[in-house]
Amino acid sequence: MSNKVKIEEGIDVSDGDCIIVIKENGSIGEVILPEVNNPAQESKGYKLTLNVLEFIDKEKGALIRSETNRKKYN
Repeated sequence: MSNKVKIEEGIDVSDGDCIIVIKENGSIGEVILPEVNNPAQESKGYKLTLNVLEFIDKEKGALIRSETNRKKYN
């Protein structure tokens, strides 16, 4: 039996929300960011979010996924 959970399409994600997938071993698997415009990418909150993710998962790396921003941290 698989321990994977199927996420239904009914999940409610509002503008500005992001999804952080944390693996069983505690590392960050993937971060899904909504489509953001350039001013939002320059905001303090957006930059702090990326800094926190980089700090948490320096060893394994986190895949940041959005339509405009794909970045792999090492």
